[in-house]
Amino acid sequence: MEYIFRKIGSLGLETYYVYGNHDRQDRGELMLGATQYTETELKDAIEGNGIRILCEDFVEINEDLILLGREDPTHPDQRKAVKDLPDVPEGCYVICIDHTPYQNEEIEELGADLQISGHTHAAQFFPEMTVYKLLGLNVYGDYTIGDTHLVVSPGISGWALPLRSEGHSAYEVFELR
Repeated sequence: MEYIFRKIGSLGLETYYVYGNHDRQDRGELMLGATQYTETELKDAIEGNGIRILCEDFVEINEDLILLGREDPTHPDQRKAVKDLPDVPEGCYVICIDHTPYQNEEIEELGADLQISGHTHAAQFFPEMTVYKLLGLNVYGDYTIGDTHLVVSPGISGWALPLRSEGHSAYEVFELR
């Protein structure tokens, strides 16, 4: 964990971080057999390498672009209702980063121009993709929810087991014009 954040921080780029559902190891015993680091150690490793955590707040990238980071829904006591989020300046292009892509009502209410999510690992194991689709969940790819373009990335790793029998690994590159 510390090695990865040190590498990312050494790139010399403005870097932002949004928590995922396993990052703080709330149920570490289910994934790794035991918690490997504390929440404070995680936060220190991120911020100590010049990476800004966006958690229910935003940063103005420039006068036209806002990056808003959401708390993961697995922390409902810390995740704010959309109406309670800080007001972003009018007329800006708003990109929301939210680890989980399932909250369609929140996505529509927020009305960001673009939301980037992950969480699903593109249905890592068969037959998850079929089940997710039958449930109407946003699992991988491009979606439109209200006025928001939602992109759900498969991510570069898996969950629990280091293999995939369904969706592939990938990372996303966005060119904003």
